[in-house]
Amino acid sequence: MNNYKYQSFPLKLAVNLIIIITNFLGLAKAESIAEELNFFTQPPILVNVTATEINVWSLGSKYYFTIAIPENAGASLEKVVITQRRGVEDIRYKLNETFAFIGTPNNKGERLNVEATSEDNNIAPITINFTNPIPPGKTFTIGLVPKINPGFGDTYLFGITVFPMGKNSQEMYLGVGRINFNQENPLRFPGR
Repeated sequence: MNNYKYQSFPLKLAVNLIIIITNFLGLAKAESIAEELNFFTQPPILVNVTATEINVWSLGSKYYFTIAIPENAGASLEKVVITQRRGVEDIRYKLNETFAFIGTPNNKGERLNVEATSEDNNIAPITINFTNPIPPGKTFTIGLVPKINPGFGDTYLFGITVFPMGKNSQEMYLGVGRINFNQENPLRFPGR
């Protein structure tokens, strides 16, 4: 026997009101959370990834990651995470030498204050935090300084993720940049 059809009207009304109020509060909470989220309305663009030295074992190389923030991005950029996605070996960096500037490697502008961190002994992922978030309409470049280029020639892939300014910022994955390292002389080993 189905007990539901024998329940009183006031009880049915109370149950339905509870369901409606719960759904409404859930929707209101979801709308409140959405209002607190920070996100890019138009995503930044990964313009280019280059290296000053592409031979294996080279010292003194710099890896440049250039990103453009559109005028209609809707938010300033506060953080970039660079993750090595592919390569024969993990590249180690001199994080204290990380730098950034407005412009491109061929057209350097104002220097930007950054702090670079890594969770695992100076290897990727590398998180670059900007002291002053970069506003829409700017193109900027991050420079990572490796301790030494990899010892094996290969195409190394780097995933780039950006974060808008704010506490509840929604990350935006920009894609992959690549650096091709040449294996010019495999017998050359400078001793790591």
